[in-house]
Amino acid sequence: MNTVLLVAPEGESRDRLVRALREKGCLVSVAARARSAIDVLSRLQYHLVVSSSVLPDGNGAGFLAEVRRRCPASALLLLGSDPAGADLDVGLLLRLSRLAHAGDMRGPGRGN
Repeated sequence: MNTVLLVAPEGESRDRLVRALREKGCLVSVAARARSAIDVLSRLQYHLVVSSSVLPDGNGAGFLAEVRRRCPASALLLLGSDPAGADLDVGLLLRLSRLAHAGDMRGPGRGN
């Protein structure tokens, strides 16, 4: 089972994304603030950490940099300020997460 931490302000968009992830069989934890998400990270290892770019107590990019330092094995995704407004393909998101964990994602200059 994929474990996902979603960090985004409360709202209908966040709720839709949580429902979509759960429908795909994910165990989803939710936090509205970066500070509370850091506490949640200490309780469980997450395959995927998704953060809104705008958080009440900071910015998503800064939060994800801290996650990378603490949990280098987690795949990370930064979303725009509306976490479900982009009509995310949750299946694609989960496949990318699995590829990242399998070490199959190659960056520029590392082959095709």
